Amino acid sequence: MGYYIAGLVFWILDIRGHIPQFGNYHPVRNDPAPHGGAASRIVIGFLVCVVLLASSLWFAVWLAIRLL
Repeated sequence: MGYYIAGLVFWILDIRGHIPQFGNYHPVRNDPAPHGGAASRIVIGFLVCVVLLASSLWFAVWLAIRLL
């Protein structure tokens, strides 16, 4: 399950193609992204982290209330 979540975050941030796998260290093309810049990726990454942290905190508090 964690692998799929990491894959989804990498897909959203569009960095999956830049991670070399199995010793495949070929140079990556230096084309600019057609849909935006790095600022939008940073904002999306920040929002994903905030949502994950907030939902985990909410779940922990909900579970603590239920167990009391």
